[in-house]
Amino acid sequence: MSQPRRKSQNQPMVVLGPDKHPLVDEMLADEAIWILNRLLWHGYQAYLVGGGVRDLMLGQSPKDFDLTTDARPEDLKKIFYNCRIIGRRFRIVHVYFRDGSVFEVSTFRALPSNRGQRHSPQRDDNTYGTPREDALRRDITINGLFYDIGSGEIIDYVGGLADLQDGIVRTIGQPRQRFREDPVRMVRALRHAARHNFAVEDNTWEAIQLHSKEMRLCSNARLLEEFLKDLRGGYSADSFSLMMESHLLRGWLPQLNEWLHKRSRKVNLPPDRFGPFLRSHWASPQAFWKLLETHDAHIQAGHELSDLVLMGSLCVPIGWNYVARNYRSGKRTRQLWHRAISQSLQKILQELTLSSYHWHELSQLLQTYWRLHLVPQQPGIVNSLNKSEYLPEAVQIFALELEAQGQPIPEWLSELNKHVPPITTSVSGAAKSRSLHAAQS
Repeated sequence: MSQPRRKSQNQPMVVLGPDKHPLVDEMLADEAIWILNRLLWHGYQAYLVGGGVRDLMLGQSPKDFDLTTDARPEDLKKIFYNCRIIGRRFRIVHVYFRDGSVFEVSTFRALPSNRGQRHSPQRDDNTYGTPREDALRRDITINGLFYDIGSGEIIDYVGGLADLQDGIVRTIGQPRQRFREDPVRMVRALRHAARHNFAVEDNTWEAIQLHSKEMRLCSNARLLEEFLKDLRGGYSADSFSLMMESHLLRGWLPQLNEWLHKRSRKVNLPPDRFGPFLRSHWASPQAFWKLLETHDAHIQAGHELSDLVLMGSLCVPIGWNYVARNYRSGKRTRQLWHRAISQSLQKILQELTLSSYHWHELSQLLQTYWRLHLVPQQPGIVNSLNKSEYLPEAVQIFALELEAQGQPIPEWLSELNKHVPPITTSVSGAAKSRSLHAAQS
């Protein structure tokens, strides 16, 4: 947490000249420059805003270039032949290019009249406003910066430049009010702190602790997407650690939080059934954290892991923990593993409210993963495994698990790995196409 406390909403405007900051036009995507210049040529205000400015100021490559203007959607439609108006509550414009890239352009929004209401639908989102009002609507100060391509200036209405320099994540406005409006802002604030190794401002931190349970009042689709964003972001271990420390995980996913707080203890394991592929530390919360760190290392290195692989691999330690705790001599491990999927995992991850389709996908994947452990004793099972559409993801999860535990890849898994997409390159084909978000019902 950080020490300074101040109201970002009452900050005087700060303008940083082009000789006072490192950002230059060449850092922007060519398409973003074309859009901004075209808007300026037509007499409108136009800025790069949000995460793009933040990342470029930190010397990082932005994932997206969000653009904002005083041009209304119908005006943008006249200026850009290659655009489409989307959205209901607040209409924005997507500008499409031949290479498949899409750039989002939004009109300045005014502050809502019902601001501060709990989980407000904000029906007046179509009220257009000024650049200052638009900045004050944003979530945290470091996301409230504007870059003017015409003058080369960075414009700050919310104190974002100071917080960027000091390494602080701070909400714009009163944190409790902003989190009541939209509880998802809490997990986003912690994600930014984890990604940039920033401190969370005191009032923001205290408000997260106070309002953590309100996460569960958001829609299931949004919560699942935020969970997946943390897994995909490359800083999931730090993000989950902050969620536990701030009690956000306890309010949002209490069953998972409780499991992660369990202390490791000696557990019963099937004797020699899986050779070197199962140890007590595989069946513990520590394995969960090691897998997060392994995911992060691959993602930061530019490797792509599908949503199904990310979710499935995190289910593995929970499943093995159930098997280890319930194993008794004479019990069949396969039955215990099936029960772990149908009972333990559903209980622990129930707050994510995965659809029946998602549970089917995860169940089939984890069953295929479990069967991989039988290959050393039953080599003939490879023929049936090759018929499973989930084999690529199962092999990737097995390899991730071995890597997380510092164990070498066995020869038989290397042979299987020749026939599936490796985790050391971008995942392609069926493995990449399986997105939990895409199938959300």
